[in-house]
Amino acid sequence: MSFLERLLVLQSHDTHLEQIRHRRENLPERSDLRSIHEGAAKLDARHEQAAAIRLERTKVQKRCEVEIATLQRKRDQEKRLLYSGEVTGVRELQAIEQEIAALTRRLEVVEDKLLEVLEELDPLNEEIASLEAQKTALEQREESLRGRLAEIEGELDSRTQEVQSLRWELAAGIPEDLKATYESLRSQLGGVGVARLDGSTCTGCHLFLSLMELDQLRKMPPEGESETGRRSRGFTTCPSCGRLLVI
Repeated sequence: MSFLERLLVLQSHDTHLEQIRHRRENLPERSDLRSIHEGAAKLDARHEQAAAIRLERTKVQKRCEVEIATLQRKRDQEKRLLYSGEVTGVRELQAIEQEIAALTRRLEVVEDKLLEVLEELDPLNEEIASLEAQKTALEQREESLRGRLAEIEGELDSRTQEVQSLRWELAAGIPEDLKATYESLRSQLGGVGVARLDGSTCTGCHLFLSLMELDQLRKMPPEGESETGRRSRGFTTCPSCGRLLVI
């Protein structure tokens, strides 16, 4: 096998490695994880907002409950005093009745406010419970995806090691200056540094070579002995794209 033929095989390994790398970087599971993180962030923001509102409403609820208890206690005290017989003056009794009426009116206002707050808390609690359930579902899905992603990455990494081993073994038999030329061309020409001449077409750029160019290529001196003892044509490049060309 000539050095250029070896390069073609090396090129196939490099292409395979690039395909594995591209697939590893663009696994749908990775995209799904990003979507999950975005969804979780939105859920967290909604949860934080709802929780803040619930906390504020809960504080109002507690204030109302404390005030209601205080008002009820004061009204009960006034009622006991009213009916205890300890107070006999008409004006004093009227004052107590007025205080009881005022406490009752205030109690009704606070109770209405408490009822309003409780009605607001019910949907908030339901929303927060729903958000927490959605977050749990996302976390479970994320865990499953991470396991699947790790499994696929492990398979791809194993395949990468196998192909790299084949590549290194093959590359050891190619002259360093030729490999350097190949690597330079690969970096400049979209990852393909060597191509085969198929009839009059370069398989790298898929352009036709003229008869004059073909004649010149076929007159190139041989590159040297191959492993089979036969001589193959010299190191040539495509006149159109500049890739090393195997004739």
